[in-house]
Amino acid sequence: MSKNNYAVNLLSQHIAIFSCPVCHFELFINERSLVCRHGHRYDLSKHGYIHLCLQAARTKYDKSLFTARRMLSRAGLFEPLAEAVATRIGKRLEAVEEHDRFKILDAGCGEGSHLERVHSLLQQNAVLPTPTLGVGIDLAKDGVASAAKSYKELLWCVGDLANPPLASQQFNVILNILSPANYDAFHRLLCKDGIVIKVIPNRDYLRELREALWEGRGQSFSNDRTMQLFREHFEPVEVQRVRYTYPLEPEQVLPLLAMTPLAWRAEECKLNHFTTHPPTGITVDLTVMTGSKR
Repeated sequence: MSKNNYAVNLLSQHIAIFSCPVCHFELFINERSLVCRHGHRYDLSKHGYIHLCLQAARTKYDKSLFTARRMLSRAGLFEPLAEAVATRIGKRLEAVEEHDRFKILDAGCGEGSHLERVHSLLQQNAVLPTPTLGVGIDLAKDGVASAAKSYKELLWCVGDLANPPLASQQFNVILNILSPANYDAFHRLLCKDGIVIKVIPNRDYLRELREALWEGRGQSFSNDRTMQLFREHFEPVEVQRVRYTYPLEPEQVLPLLAMTPLAWRAEECKLNHFTTHPPTGITVDLTVMTGSKR
């Protein structure tokens, strides 16, 4: 089955989770498009994702960044993080009665590797019931296209978290990994007993790269405000620090530079020095916050 036909089949099974971003009415399938009662139409791409954004978005997150991030993710850069997130979801599943309706949304999914890996770990550990739906949404079309090409068993859509084209109270888990959040939207989208799992960087995240490119340039870092905002919107269930050193291979140095905005405005001489004198490992330092509706 082609990616496009597979996506049509998935959409037909789960069409109720979507809503029109213009009028917010329900959508239904008409051939390879989603349409609402007012005639607003959203086409399914040939790669199997649905475009539900009202206008094209300008973003610096391009195809090369997503290609680099997917390569490093597949090599295991974020594996301990995926395991920590999967563990949090597994614990939540133990308290959920209607397993056959379990849905996970990755809000700010990028090229999809976080959602795919978490979903795979839950399946491997026999945690997820069948069927369980995974949905990824992002404003960057290049990222969503990459996700749809690589992981056809999940649903992917281009959409704006400021106006998410999704129906209310549909998701048991919302993932928000190293991405901006819309907490009002998350409250609307979460089912009654749902949880949000937000991942934010700590001071030592990519420390070796940060020091090499920005040492002496006044690059201060604090995630205190982000943690405070999360606590203001959700009842904290658990806060976990995930910190480890990933062994960096020579062929991974350029993808590392390509996958992060840290390199965007760095001086050329410092980029060259990091490329020719890379560290043997890179620090991943993250906080995983799990919260529920108050």
